[in-house]
Amino acid sequence: MILKDRGFFKASHLKQAQFVSMEDPISGKVGEYGIAKLTYYFFIRIPSDLILLQEAYSVYFFKMMQLKKG
Repeated sequence: MILKDRGFFKASHLKQAQFVSMEDPISGKVGEYGIAKLTYYFFIRIPSDLILLQEAYSVYFFKMMQLKKG
């Protein structure tokens, strides 16, 4: 699963870690995602504007478990 295909998320930490905790700003649910490959840019959605996090890695996330309420 690629982030830009699922929607836009914000992450508290973008490191070369096995898992990162992600929050869907629309549903408010939090899930665990794993870094699979350094490929895609990570975007954050702020009200209606899409802003590229220039300090973030170019990452490709895959879903590790179902989203759960945060």
